[in-house]
Amino acid sequence: MKNKIIIVQNHLPVSLRPNSLGEITLKEGHLNGFVDAMKTLFPSRTNNGAETTVGPTQAQVNEIKDVYDYLWVGMPDETLLAECEEKSQELLTQFHSVPVIVSPDQYNSHMKEFCRNVIYPIFHYRFHTCNPAGSFNGKYYDAHLEVMTQFAKVIEKVYEEGDLIWIHDYHLMMLPGILKKILTQNSPGGISQPPRIGFLFHSPFPSVSIFPMLPVRREILESLLACTVVGFQTYEHMGSFLSSCTRILGLDYSPKGVESHDGQMVYVGVFPITIDPKPFQDEMGSESVLQHIKELRSIYNGKRVMVGRDRGDQVESIPSKLRSFEFFLTKYPEWVGKVVYFQICTPDQSDDRADLWKEIHELVGGINGKFGCADYMPIKYLAHHMSWDELVAIYTVAEVAVVTPLNQSVTVTPYEYTVCQNQSGYYGVIVLSEFMAAAQSLGGSIQVNPWSKRDVSRAFHEALTTSEEERKAKHLVNYDYVTSYTTLSWVKTYINELSTRSEASYSWRRSVGNSPLFQLTKKESSSLDPLCLDFSQVINNYNEAHRRVFLLNYDGGLCSIARFPHLGAPSSRLISILANLCEDEKNEIYLFTGRDKESMERWMGYLPVGLSCEHGAFYRHYKHQKSIEIEKSSNNDFEWENLVDNVDMSWMEVVLPFLEHYTERTPGSFIEKKQASIVWHYRVCDPEYSAFQAQELLLQIQSVSAKFPIEVFLGKKAIEVKPKGIGEGYMIKKIIGNRLKASDKEERIDFLLCIGDGKADEDMFVALDEVLFEQVQDTGDFISHPISCFTTTIRRKTKTNARFYIPNQPAVIDLLDKVSSPTRFSSPIVVPPQTKIMSMDIKNAATSKLQIKNPLPTPVTDTTITSPLKVKSIPTDPHKSDKKKKRTHHLADLMSKMLGNGKFY
Repeated sequence: MKNKIIIVQNHLPVSLRPNSLGEITLKEGHLNGFVDAMKTLFPSRTNNGAETTVGPTQAQVNEIKDVYDYLWVGMPDETLLAECEEKSQELLTQFHSVPVIVSPDQYNSHMKEFCRNVIYPIFHYRFHTCNPAGSFNGKYYDAHLEVMTQFAKVIEKVYEEGDLIWIHDYHLMMLPGILKKILTQNSPGGISQPPRIGFLFHSPFPSVSIFPMLPVRREILESLLACTVVGFQTYEHMGSFLSSCTRILGLDYSPKGVESHDGQMVYVGVFPITIDPKPFQDEMGSESVLQHIKELRSIYNGKRVMVGRDRGDQVESIPSKLRSFEFFLTKYPEWVGKVVYFQICTPDQSDDRADLWKEIHELVGGINGKFGCADYMPIKYLAHHMSWDELVAIYTVAEVAVVTPLNQSVTVTPYEYTVCQNQSGYYGVIVLSEFMAAAQSLGGSIQVNPWSKRDVSRAFHEALTTSEEERKAKHLVNYDYVTSYTTLSWVKTYINELSTRSEASYSWRRSVGNSPLFQLTKKESSSLDPLCLDFSQVINNYNEAHRRVFLLNYDGGLCSIARFPHLGAPSSRLISILANLCEDEKNEIYLFTGRDKESMERWMGYLPVGLSCEHGAFYRHYKHQKSIEIEKSSNNDFEWENLVDNVDMSWMEVVLPFLEHYTERTPGSFIEKKQASIVWHYRVCDPEYSAFQAQELLLQIQSVSAKFPIEVFLGKKAIEVKPKGIGEGYMIKKIIGNRLKASDKEERIDFLLCIGDGKADEDMFVALDEVLFEQVQDTGDFISHPISCFTTTIRRKTKTNARFYIPNQPAVIDLLDKVSSPTRFSSPIVVPPQTKIMSMDIKNAATSKLQIKNPLPTPVTDTTITSPLKVKSIPTDPHKSDKKKKRTHHLADLMSKMLGNGKFY
């Protein structure tokens, strides 16, 4: 069975109209250039259900049709919402269309109040028509989300795994996020790979200085990042999107795309809309068109014809074009009586444009009255729907096409004109706005600033006086593009990009049982994408283990990365979770960080955990304490090892001036000088400028690094310089040693949970792989000494040495919370999906137990959860209870000292 391409547009490409008897009938609509383009690739059906094909040959169409079927999803006309529901089966059978039915109030809030009044002015630079903040109403935004949810539910009903979903234009920007969530969560039995969602902008994407005006800017970007591929009309629009992701969401991007917060690579590309030239070429030879051409040339014999055609929103640019034409006749009076300008527009009868039509009529009348006479009118204004034959005839006769909308818009008019001119033999010239998407494609056009009357009028004169040889050369440049990059190639390019990028983004790796390394070599492991970490597997393996080691990254792993170093103190919840883990004698906890030793001692000093500070320069050994007595416990109870004690630090004097130089020239940056390293931070700076400065600084430091035993490390919004030979990888080998092969069952490590987020943590993953691979070589397999090893990165990444990933940083805390809670139970647990571990009250954190909020009616205290539906009480041993109370008392003293009055200092 073939997969489908589900084409999602705001409106269906079908019109519902009453016939002479008042009955509602269906017929193909003519909504925009995209619909026309798709009809050539996926032929529509006639009223009797037979397919009709125009444009590409059937063999060309079958290149895609043999692989995919197609389906349209969208809303019907505003006035026929109810009637469309009755025609649903007919729509599906005859037109491959599925309607999205919403209430009239929802339609009005979505289309007019939110899309038209809030989104449209920002995306089309029409600031005079709205105040984004003032016109934004939460009620209309909520209604917009309801419509998007309705779209998603309709798509869910027709979606099958393997289908491609192609969403179009700014009206539906909030749909990808909602749709992906619904398809992922509601699929019966789950889906083996996420849905393949593509998005294509037909409109411009506003610049990074304009887009942030939107009150829901973050929500829009996060929704778009649920896609696999996001397409734009120009490189400028694509760059604006990428810059917005950096400035608003703090994400880094590359020329190929941006990595979302969940680690998915979202690819971007430029896919300018074009046309299929064959219908125009075929129509040129028809008797009707030839008759129209003959009549026009007879009427305007001896005169030069110019044409401008504006549809939809572009009609707002007509007054500017008319004023430019008036300025042209004034500046170049020799053309009066010799040139006629056809202005064609599709009228919009909406009340809010009554002033526009009045202005256009007054300008046309004024110019014709000023320059016209009894047998000559310079402007021919056609404000009605023209037949296809008439339009092709005017395109053929006109020697100059005027396509100069004021805003960055998308239109296929210059492409249509180019095809018709190839048949005319005159080779007309296009005067094109430099803001148009077509300006990047049609290199033979004369490009102008539409806001400048002088610039446009000068282009009119140049177009009319260009020699035949130059006209032909300009035309051939345009014609080669239009005939080479057709609708068929455009659609195939996007569909191929979406399907191939989907496979690259989601190459799913097989599960390998108890150990992720079982039956894998080192080389294989590094070439596979990480799996999403299964919390239940971690918990079960944890409970079965005799010696557990936790290797946890502090910044970005246990704590979110702070804007300034001194703001990175741990939360009370994290302290309580680590304290719970430390109570179990089977556990060893090691924290890895680039922070200085003093800060970590101040924040974590009283917990019996191992600490690796400044990326391995200082190491505090893990020391288990059966009970923690506050009056006897101090930081001096722990041994620190200085691994850079004999390292020459004279390099700091050479490197520091470079950092100071760039700090002075990068507003918001600052230097953090530690005992064994120096860090240049630029997290709070302008993201793009500081990234440029960081690359320049990196190159300069690297130019002198060869003279000293130092390493330059580019981290997250920071550049760190430190001595060579130290790092997380070295510390991993130091901690693990030969304990994977220890003969003593109680000393042999059989559970490893390693979590990291940055580039430095990749050293940990590689080191663990090497240590475990040596174990494979020594023992042959893991059957006699099974090891559960979970090397885990935060967020899915395209390039990582980790075998698993966790969606985000808060999920790390949730996992450790769930892992720490079973230490009070005597047998393995299965945590129901509905179970939620509640955080502890800060003031009572030292004495409170973690509470499990379960949907079952009976409160859960000390229990073993054997299944999601059964709860057994555990018999209490009074001797064990007394010992536990004593240990809890010491922990209470510890937590009280660390937390004080619920605050960290």
